[in-house]
Amino acid sequence: MLDLLDLAQLENKTFKINMCEINLFDVIRQAISVVKHYANLKNIIFNTDFDEKELFMLKRVMGDERRYLQILINFLSNAIKFSFAYG
Repeated sequence: MLDLLDLAQLENKTFKINMCEINLFDVIRQAISVVKHYANLKNIIFNTDFDEKELFMLKRVMGDERRYLQILINFLSNAIKFSFAYG
């Protein structure tokens, strides 16, 4: 989620992206841990099984870790918010 500081930086044209090599798999795990409680309240379970090839592809990507985390938390939160649990 974009916070007020980010909005102010966008308006002032001082918004910065910190590009570096990150482990995207770790960012995905962080995002899931942030929204997991909310998912559990709605009886939604995340399937987080990855095979070794998928893990290798996610290990080293370039980007801003904080921004990736913001995006993933936003996507996951919306997915949970607009999903119905079956069972």
